[in-house]
Amino acid sequence: MRHLILPLFFAVALTASAQRFSFGVKAGAPVTDALPNDAGPYSIVDTGRWTVGPSAEVRLFSHLSFEADALYRGYRSLSPGGSFILSGASLMPVYPVSASILQNSKEWDFPLLLKYRFQAGAMHPFVDAGFEFAHASSDFTISCLAGPDTCSGAGIGSSVTSEYSYSGSVNRKGPAAGVGIEFKFGKVKISPEVRYTKLTRPNVNEVTVLAGFTF
Repeated sequence: MRHLILPLFFAVALTASAQRFSFGVKAGAPVTDALPNDAGPYSIVDTGRWTVGPSAEVRLFSHLSFEADALYRGYRSLSPGGSFILSGASLMPVYPVSASILQNSKEWDFPLLLKYRFQAGAMHPFVDAGFEFAHASSDFTISCLAGPDTCSGAGIGSSVTSEYSYSGSVNRKGPAAGVGIEFKFGKVKISPEVRYTKLTRPNVNEVTVLAGFTF
């Protein structure tokens, strides 16, 4: 999906050159847990969560504009130990195993939004709404902490500390909406925003705090 969305993103930027077009960057972090391939009911300790990427905007009318972002997210999560239901590369109900699972995730989010600005002096509150497409990929490493017979039966290996690695990816989509405020600092427009997205596969509610910088 990202091979189709990225060319579309830059095509919008190029074709809008004759209109009121602006380009910038957005950066922030999610405030909710939203792991793309979280398939187990275990406790997650995730680190390094952040998102950043380019943002393009076309002014359609006086207060209305169209915004397209391409935001990259990368983070890792660790279940430090516990009982899991494992069967080879999938989490299926076969063998209860004491194990730890490390998940490294990468995700490209492509929100397409209509943004409406309100006039309020030097500050411009705004709301936006639209749809988001996403492509997530994850690498998993399972470390079996049980005995050799249990580890071997679960397909992880015969060693007490044997590891099993596999990868997975998923395409996600869902509606998105946000609220924020825009102001100028010199020649740069700064727009902090809180954005909500409801994505599928799995069904999750994401809340992300973003700061946009438009030049």
